[in-house]
Amino acid sequence: MSVHSLTARHAADPVREAKVHLAAAHRLAVLHELEEGIDNHFTVTVPGANDRYLILPFGLHWSEARASDMIVFDESGATLEGEGVVELSAQCIHAPIHRITGTRVVMHTHQTWAVALNMLKDNRLLPASQTAAFFHGHVAYDDTYEGTADFIEEGERLARRARAPLLRGDDAGAGPRAAGLRGLTARQEIE
Repeated sequence: MSVHSLTARHAADPVREAKVHLAAAHRLAVLHELEEGIDNHFTVTVPGANDRYLILPFGLHWSEARASDMIVFDESGATLEGEGVVELSAQCIHAPIHRITGTRVVMHTHQTWAVALNMLKDNRLLPASQTAAFFHGHVAYDDTYEGTADFIEEGERLARRARAPLLRGDDAGAGPRAAGLRGLTARQEIE
């Protein structure tokens, strides 16, 4: 009996895979009602680079996301690859968070329940159940929301906050080294 190693016929392109996963994340977010219009953002650091980021260009709804739509941008907001532009607040929030924290994936959502929670005077999550207790000590609250994030310093300020900030009056974000998505069933449509 002989043993053979299993090797892929061709190595997967990590950038292509990141684009597919990012498109799938957008589609799944829509399925779970985590989006609000087009001003939510998911970004992924381009594999093999620390200063370039993948994003769905401004103007496309998450339900339309395809891997081929993803653009690459840098902290200055320049589109380095692909067609379209990065929305200003995405540039100003995401690039500094990636740079300062080393986070590879940043998800910035505006789901209805998070926006409603943040409109409350006392918007703290209580560890009132086993599931809620899981988040105890892992949520940062930013009570200094002052409007749109249209300068890099705002993203730097947010990056100094904790892992999963709830931004008062705005939305929810998530970070540290989020895992890629596996087992996607609509891969052809997403690509």
